[in-house]
Amino acid sequence: MKRKKIILVIIALLILILIAMGILSYFKKTGIIEIKTFSEIPGFSFDYPVFKEWTAKVVKEKDNYYAIYLSHNKIDFGIAPQIKIIKKTQLAQIDLTKLNTNPNGVKYIYNEDESKIFFYTSGFTVDIYPFLYESNGYSGKAFVDKVLETFKFSSSLEDGIQPDPITITEPILLTYLSGFSEKYQSAINAVIEKLKEDGENPDDFYAKFEESKNSNEIIFHLWHKDAFKPENRGIRGNPGGKCRDVYYDVIQKKVTQVSFCQ
Repeated sequence: MKRKKIILVIIALLILILIAMGILSYFKKTGIIEIKTFSEIPGFSFDYPVFKEWTAKVVKEKDNYYAIYLSHNKIDFGIAPQIKIIKKTQLAQIDLTKLNTNPNGVKYIYNEDESKIFFYTSGFTVDIYPFLYESNGYSGKAFVDKVLETFKFSSSLEDGIQPDPITITEPILLTYLSGFSEKYQSAINAVIEKLKEDGENPDDFYAKFEESKNSNEIIFHLWHKDAFKPENRGIRGNPGGKCRDVYYDVIQKKVTQVSFCQ
C-alpha cells in the first residue's frame, strides 16, 4: 500500500512538472512574461498577457471606461475595455444562438476586421477594443486569445454597474439580426434575399438600418467585410466596391433600390 502511494505521488509530481514545462514553453514561445487580470469595472473580469520588454498600466478615462496602456520604448497602445448598457428588447434583436461561446459560457462576437470584441449578457454588453499588432514581441492574437478564453461575468453585474443608457450604434452582422416585429423582419429577409440574387454572401455584410421620415421606407446601410481589411483602412469612399444602401418599401414589401456608396 505504501509503495502504491509513493508511485502515485511520483506520478502526480511528474504531471505537475510537465504542466509547468508546458506553461514555461508557452511563455517562451509567445514572449509572455506575466498574466494580469482586469477587474476595475464591477461585474466582469478577464485576463490579459504582458509581453517581454512591455509594460502595462490601467487608467480610468471616465465612468465604466478604462484603457489598458501597453508600452514598449516609444510605442504606446491603448486597449479600451468598456461597458455599455443596452435595452433587453435591443439585445433580443441579436440572435444569440448564432454567437460564439467562450469556456465560461459567455456569448460573444469577435470582429477581427474592426478589432472589436462584444460580450453579451442580460441587458448589457461589454466592448473591448484590442490592438492587433504583431511585432516587437507583442502579439495581438495572443492577447485576444487570452481575453476570449478567460472573460466572465460576475453574479453582481446588474447591482454593480450603473452606466448611462445608450443607443446601439455599432453595425451588426446582417444575418445576426433577429427578433424584430414582422415589419422589420420582413425587410431584413428581403435584403438578405436581394444580396443572394446579386451573387453576394449575406454573412459578409454588417448592417444598420433606419426608417425614412414618412415611415414607408426602411433604409439599410451595408458594409462589406472587405472594407475593413488592413489595406483598405483609411481609404475614403467604398474600398472594395461592395458597400451599399438598400431601400425597402414597407407598402410594396420589396426592395426598390440599391445605391452603392461613393
